[in-house]
Amino acid sequence: GEVPFFDFSGTNAVFDFDDGSALVVESSPGAFQVNISRFNADGSLDTSFGAGGTTTISDPRSVPVLAVTPDGGFVRVGENGIERFDSNGQQDFSFGNSGFFDPGFLAGTEQLVVDDSGNIFAITDAFESPFFADEPAQILKLTPSGQPDFSFGNSGLVNVSSIDTEAIIDSQGRLIFGEEFENNLFQLNRINADGSPDPAFGFLAFEDSTPDGLLLEIDDHDRVVGVANNIVDTGFDQGDTRFESSQTIFRVNTDGMFDTSFADGGRFVVESVGPDFGEGLIEDFRITDDGNLLVLQEDNVRRFNA
Repeated sequence: GEVPFFDFSGTNAVFDFDDGSALVVESSPGAFQVNISRFNADGSLDTSFGAGGTTTISDPRSVPVLAVTPDGGFVRVGENGIERFDSNGQQDFSFGNSGFFDPGFLAGTEQLVVDDSGNIFAITDAFESPFFADEPAQILKLTPSGQPDFSFGNSGLVNVSSIDTEAIIDSQGRLIFGEEFENNLFQLNRINADGSPDPAFGFLAFEDSTPDGLLLEIDDHDRVVGVANNIVDTGFDQGDTRFESSQTIFRVNTDGMFDTSFADGGRFVVESVGPDFGEGLIEDFRITDDGNLLVLQEDNVRRFNA
């Protein structure tokens, strides 16, 4: 029931496919490399992938930026640009310009998102420039062949004020993400497939005082399911109840409003108190094929019905 991994100390990630196979990403920042392995559904190493089941790539980043593609391959941010690897773990040199596409903000690329058609969205958050005011966040859309999609925004590029969560994409090719518009206050935004803001998506705000505290997924009905973590520090004199935390699990319809058929008016709130920062926080969650939610906290996994 177990598959041993390489003993790397960097960030690990697992991407699964519909056929039960999985890509395991293991980074080794000290060695400036990433190992990407593919396992079959029975847990055996897929020796047709890379060299004996593993592709080793040079990467100085401590956290690799990578996304899988519908055909079983993956795209990543490399040292020379965005590059694509096929389902055999080999670099596709027909992609972009001799295998690379430089989006122009390569060092700031924080996310890659791939839609069901294989289109690629390269995303950077707003950043502070040493010479000018804060730069806007940028979304670049590439076709599966690695060329800018000129039907999206301005020659394939869209600027937004900020993107402060992981972006998700629905079945219509619309991007949804959270933006921090005031201190610790987030709102959900949606960008249409042509890159225009979607005014039909209602305003929805969450209070959030923890890093990476707003987690988002999309279900089979294009509803946004998410978690908003919130922590309040009541001070040292409160002792064992210093930190008050709440975790809101929510579901939003395609119009951006709470789905009132879910939990209590669209939300389920878990509250806790404790002496340690982050105690009880929801760290990750997944939507299962039957619509249930698997929720990972520090010391347990919980399941919620659809």
